[in-house]
Amino acid sequence: MSDLPLTHWLLLTVSAGALLGLLWAAQRALKGTRSLKALSAFMLLCSPYFLTLILAPKLLSERAHERVLITIIALTALLFAQELRLVMEQLGEPITRLIKRSLRVLGHRSTLNQEVIEHLHDVLLELARTKTGALIVIKRRAELRRHLIDGVEVDAKVSVGLLRAIFHGSNPLHDGAVVIEDNRVALASTFLPMSSRRDLNAQLGTRHRAGIGIAEVGDALALIVSEERGVISLAYQGELTEDLTPTQLHTLLNELC
Repeated sequence: MSDLPLTHWLLLTVSAGALLGLLWAAQRALKGTRSLKALSAFMLLCSPYFLTLILAPKLLSERAHERVLITIIALTALLFAQELRLVMEQLGEPITRLIKRSLRVLGHRSTLNQEVIEHLHDVLLELARTKTGALIVIKRRAELRRHLIDGVEVDAKVSVGLLRAIFHGSNPLHDGAVVIEDNRVALASTFLPMSSRRDLNAQLGTRHRAGIGIAEVGDALALIVSEERGVISLAYQGELTEDLTPTQLHTLLNELC
């Protein structure tokens, strides 16, 4: 066993610390998603090496330390590429929100323009008032279509009239979800991955489980209208917020879209 030079040990420690910090951020960001268990297990498997590096770095040679750390980094990038990309996007979200708010003040458009936000707000309130079931997914930054099943291409401007018509019971497109992408109605009658979580309320229906399911696999926003209760819910990052008031809905649309 060879002694590690101080500078080399510091470099290894900083590298390992940065990797641990990224994994920790990923674990927090993936809370409530299907990837959390896999990431937690991976961190548990790596923990003996990190403990060795901190408590007894001389147990391994310089080259062994380098090889183990490079292997961990490579496995992290290989196994959790999608999750790490999502984490980096979320880490930049506070800055993005600040920029979006500044642009609004200056009169520029955000990712989802204000006209679309107002149309969504109005139609959701109307659908809730008439107890018309609806599921609307808003694409944010992460890739979405690979999680969708079937769907009819629409590519139309977002409007209260169009969304009202799609979700009308007599319309064959009312079954499934509508996807909003780039300020347009991109898809209708598309089906989403269902959440398989066992801790969800047993009374939640198919729409709510599908909304939570799509929110578990990326950063999309799902808006659900219950036809039984006539209430609006929002699913984001695997969490469901139910019974939104008009003010809460408007605030969340402006903050998250």
